[in-house]
Amino acid sequence: MANLVTRSRIHLTQASETYWQHMRFAGAVGAMLVAAGLACLLHAVVPGVCRDTASRTIASLHRVINDRSTLPQAVAASGEAIAFAFLFSFSAGAAAMFWIAGAGALFALPISLIALGMPVAMLAANPDLRSSEPPREKVSV
Repeated sequence: MANLVTRSRIHLTQASETYWQHMRFAGAVGAMLVAAGLACLLHAVVPGVCRDTASRTIASLHRVINDRSTLPQAVAASGEAIAFAFLFSFSAGAAAMFWIAGAGALFALPISLIALGMPVAMLAANPDLRSSEPPREKVSV
């Protein structure tokens, strides 16, 4: 355990970040990766949705990895995809709990459909999961 703490401290020092700064950065990158993966899987099943969500998110991640100061813009640009990924994960998890608990198809099926209705409605409203924020213009000084 002490070795893990020592390695963590060394990594945070090398990254020039506090624990909370590093958690925010790594958490945001992880959420963007999950969102890109889920968008890719949805696009594989239904080619008309998320046509460029994964590639836009990956391009944003590339910019963030090269320049960490672009994280807020990247998260804003991927906001819809991240929100969808979390909403879908929580909804699918809730639906799965009813099935695992043995609630029976008569009860679990309607609950599952209701739970998954939220992410489906979000996807129907925004099939490309684009951010609702307008793109920000770069200001030259």
